[in-house]
Amino acid sequence: MNKTWHLNKFGGAALLVLLLGVMSEAGAQSGLGGLRGAVTDQQGEALPGVTVTATSPDVLRPQSDVTNERGEYRLNNLPPGTFSVTAELPGFASFRRDGILVRVGATFAVDIAMQLSSLQETVTVTGDSPMIEVDKPGNVLNIDGDFQRLMPIQARRNYSDFLELTPGVISRGFDDGSGRQVYFGHGTEHFAHVLQLEGTIATNYHDAQLTYVSMGADMVQDIQVKTGGVDASSPMGVGLVMNIVTKSGGNTFRGNAAAGYQPFNWNGNNVDNCSTAPGCKPGSGGTPTTAYVRQFDVALGGPIKKDKVWFFGALRRAVSAAGISRTATEVERINAYKPGSILFNNESESWQPFLKVSGRAGQHDVQGFFQQDRLLLTGDREYNYERIQAQSTGGPLYSGKVTSVWGMRTTTTFTASYNGKGGNDTSTFESLGLSGPQIIIHDSANIQGSTVQGSGRLLEGGNQQSYGFQPASQIVVRGDLTYYRDDWAGNHQFQTGFFAAPRSTYDLQTEYVNNGFVLEEHRLLTPGNIAGGTVPFHRRYNSPVSLNTRAARDRDIGIYVQDTWHPSSRITLNLGVRADFVTRNDDIFNIQRQNSTSIGPRFGFSYLLTKDSRNVLRGSYVRVHEQVMGRDAITLFGANEAAAQRDEYDADGDGRFETVVNAAARNASIADYEFGDNLHQPYVDEFILGFRKQFPGQLSLDIAGISRSYQDMWARVDINGIYPSGPNQPFGGFGAIDPSRGIIFQQQNNSWSTLEYRAIEVTMAKNLSNKFQAMVGLNRQWQHFGGTWNPTDPAKFIQPGTFNSNALLYMPRGNNEENSLPITTGTTVHTYGPTWQEYSMRFGGSYHAPFGVNVSASYTILAGPWSGPIVDLLPIGDPQLAVFGPGRTANGQTNPLSTRMRFVNADRGEGQEQAPPIKTLGLNFNKSFGLGTGREAVLSVAVFNVLNGGNYSQYNYSGANERFNPNFLQLRNQQPARAAQVTALVKF
Repeated sequence: MNKTWHLNKFGGAALLVLLLGVMSEAGAQSGLGGLRGAVTDQQGEALPGVTVTATSPDVLRPQSDVTNERGEYRLNNLPPGTFSVTAELPGFASFRRDGILVRVGATFAVDIAMQLSSLQETVTVTGDSPMIEVDKPGNVLNIDGDFQRLMPIQARRNYSDFLELTPGVISRGFDDGSGRQVYFGHGTEHFAHVLQLEGTIATNYHDAQLTYVSMGADMVQDIQVKTGGVDASSPMGVGLVMNIVTKSGGNTFRGNAAAGYQPFNWNGNNVDNCSTAPGCKPGSGGTPTTAYVRQFDVALGGPIKKDKVWFFGALRRAVSAAGISRTATEVERINAYKPGSILFNNESESWQPFLKVSGRAGQHDVQGFFQQDRLLLTGDREYNYERIQAQSTGGPLYSGKVTSVWGMRTTTTFTASYNGKGGNDTSTFESLGLSGPQIIIHDSANIQGSTVQGSGRLLEGGNQQSYGFQPASQIVVRGDLTYYRDDWAGNHQFQTGFFAAPRSTYDLQTEYVNNGFVLEEHRLLTPGNIAGGTVPFHRRYNSPVSLNTRAARDRDIGIYVQDTWHPSSRITLNLGVRADFVTRNDDIFNIQRQNSTSIGPRFGFSYLLTKDSRNVLRGSYVRVHEQVMGRDAITLFGANEAAAQRDEYDADGDGRFETVVNAAARNASIADYEFGDNLHQPYVDEFILGFRKQFPGQLSLDIAGISRSYQDMWARVDINGIYPSGPNQPFGGFGAIDPSRGIIFQQQNNSWSTLEYRAIEVTMAKNLSNKFQAMVGLNRQWQHFGGTWNPTDPAKFIQPGTFNSNALLYMPRGNNEENSLPITTGTTVHTYGPTWQEYSMRFGGSYHAPFGVNVSASYTILAGPWSGPIVDLLPIGDPQLAVFGPGRTANGQTNPLSTRMRFVNADRGEGQEQAPPIKTLGLNFNKSFGLGTGREAVLSVAVFNVLNGGNYSQYNYSGANERFNPNFLQLRNQQPARAAQVTALVKF
């Protein structure tokens, strides 16, 4: 599929909708909430000319509208908070309804019935606040900041804890052992999500993982999560689309200060508590996942000028450490290799300031904020026998926004931001003090093709192979305009706008360690006996030792138009289209990697099954594209080949490295071939059909069926190899492009296979009433491959019939499916797929008991991970190998079809092992104490993982699916042990 197809397929429709939108003064959205409804008299007849007004202490100005000839009104741009709605018309008693909860990004229905009266009186109506979205058909979840802060989910109490309550999200501890969380879901990557702070992109351009953004939960007012069916105004992104609205202050000064503490000796030990599984060995002793937390938060908001300018500021200082999850086998290996070793932890520290100022000037609401989140941490894994990993992320974010109201029909929003968040800098590695090459120790080594490969990493230490310095930046300007029209076959909310990221940069300066001698791999002298010593079998050298390996200069200019059309009071149709014009340039070789246009149509409907707006049938089709950011495979492509590489192998252990494989450095002439024609953003075609219902007692239910097809992912194809025309034929060697080189990958879009995701998702929510608040989320998913093999995947020629899988699939990040039967053993090519876990169940609830006591609980059940397709090695000299030609080609490179690795079962899904589910119960108890004059103290005690469950969220990265590997079916990343934490909070 190419750029021409994208343009021809939707280009005409996009242009037509755009022109219609401009002719209609079409508009955009503010990202805030809204109310709509109908005003009638006592006989149910529509009342035009009624003034409807919403007021709240959380807003600088009231919002008003006048009903049209059908008695309909709409109040937009309402920030999250609790509102009162009034309605006034001469000859009728004034209407008032209090306690209406408005959520960020959601539109609720509030109908009004007015009574005739000759007196000046007000009729106050009570009832349940509306809870279900009536305009937007997508999967939408709102989570209140106060509710999130009560939940005993994670020890660090980060802003992102709300995702632990979101249906369809797969969360687990970050695999670097740092104690942070990562979030997958709906068949997407952890860096595929769009995080907006007050409508501004808040993630790091060098890597958009949510875990790389650090903010305290105290600043959060409300959060909206779109898990599917996003509208055209949302930026490109195939994962979750989130918008966090922060507190704004108010006309009175309010603040709080808090301190949280969790020492290591308040953590339990759950290493023997894993459920029955091949990788669980209770009674033999490992080290648990534990946490040390010392965290201080302070926040203050109030007026700079009453009713005109407000401010809100927050600051967090976080110092934490995480005990590394090690199995008993891994502890034994470290102690055998380095007797008397101290099993160290990972550590992190950060300052996280935030400041927001909001004001009004005439019809304009003005807002600006500053957010900073620089984090320094270590990230050693369970196999590291000494500290070698360090990392830093984050930086400043500045944003300004102006929202304007132009009469009764038009609103505009304009936002500009600068994001200076990046990765490592020179300070990151200062404290390591390392020397020598990286050391990787294997149990044994075996001949694969012309090289010697380790049987799977047991231990690692010595050094990193290189230090990378990663500055990044992004400038974003957004403009949105909304226009309301009442007399075109119903009423319309036309929206249009642009998203401009004209300059996004990501550089990587690579410094190879040890004067270019970066890696030495060892095998045990006696397999199974680490204490018996090791012998090196592989050495790697890189040259030059210092060079710029990435200079990404990217741009994304997006425009959209959409119409929310109400042809009748019960039907809403959503029609829209988004076009993003993307260019990516490589400043190292002055090459344009990509120049494409991505067209994303949006279609949806909502139908009110009952007049009271409490039962809604909804459906949507959208095409959404991957966001442009530095973790994209197309941005990373080619960086590792920027330096020349020399690999030396000693097959017999005599100390002579007799086999040498050279890989020349990537140069401009090769770079010209490396990017295919018509490269464009990968995309997902998504269909959703759902039903929403609100019950009495502030209870709502949402159930949906979801179908997603992930297409045109980034992929690499070898353009230098001469591959056979069919299975079981010899490899023809290298030289299609350059006879002196081996594999030369070309970046393409994957047009041969898809990732297919199906799910049923249920969300239940209860707003705070009768002192109780709760949320429940259930997800059951199914997945499978569509299509066929990568054109140059060795598996296509060796075992073509094994393509299918309905368990673990490869991840949609791209550039990871070009070799399903690799020469190298002990890799993650088969075992890494955290988004493909079978089901998840989540519960969170809070009860406001008498005497200022609150009891909160959270409980999650997450399906265990899949092992990946089981593989084994053919014996050396097996006749099956001969049909693919010699292991070494004429130019001294390794024949990719000479791999001895084979799938064991009929397809890649059959025979995969599934680890036991991970179950976690958390409890939180707090007690409030009045201090007089509006002040309050709150003492909280949280207990995480109350039942001290000890199951694992991943299979071992170093060959858990390889029968011949000592790590076969071994698990890693155990759930955190039971722990207690105390927090003291003072509100003033």
